[in-house]
Amino acid sequence: MDNILKNNTPIHVRLGNYENETYPACEESVNVGPTGVGYHNLTYVELTNGTGVKKIGPWHERDAYIYVGTTAMVPTVLINAHKGQTLDPVVSGAFTVLFANTNCFVLGINTTYGNSSCSLWEQNDVGNATREVCSDAFMVNCSSTFGWHQYRYNKAVCDLANVLKSTSVYLSSPLEL
Repeated sequence: MDNILKNNTPIHVRLGNYENETYPACEESVNVGPTGVGYHNLTYVELTNGTGVKKIGPWHERDAYIYVGTTAMVPTVLINAHKGQTLDPVVSGAFTVLFANTNCFVLGINTTYGNSSCSLWEQNDVGNATREVCSDAFMVNCSSTFGWHQYRYNKAVCDLANVLKSTSVYLSSPLEL
C-alpha cells in the first residue's frame, strides 16, 4: 500500500459507501512530494444523493498529507487534507485499512458522528482480474454499517466535472444527473 501512495500514479475512489447524503465523488489523489513523502494533491467534487436525484456540486482541490501507520496495533491511514490552513472534514480522518494489495486498498471509518464511510482506492490502470479482486474485497469489508449512500466511479461524470472546472464554468446551482 505504501508503494501505491508513494509513486506518482494517480489513484481514485472507485467504490464507496457513505453515511452522509453529501459525499465526495470523483476523488483522486496524486503524490506530488519527493519520493517517500506522503504529500498529495487531492481533488473531488461533492455529490448530493437526495430524493432520487444526484447532483454534482463544486470542485475541490486540497493539499493533503497521507500517513500510513498503526493505531493500537491496527493498520491506519491518516489523511489530513487542507485548503490553506483549514482542515477539510469531508475527506480527512483516521481510516482503518480493511484490505490492501499492490494495486488497491479499502479504507473504512465507522463513527457515531454521522460521517461513517468505506471506500475502495485503486490505481487508474489495473486489469479486470485485479479490479475483480479489489471489488470483492470492498464488498466483503464495506457492509451497510458504513453508510447507505453508494458511490461507483463513473468516468463520464468525472470527465464532465473536470471539464467544468478546467473551463472555468462555475455552476450557480448543482448539476442534476
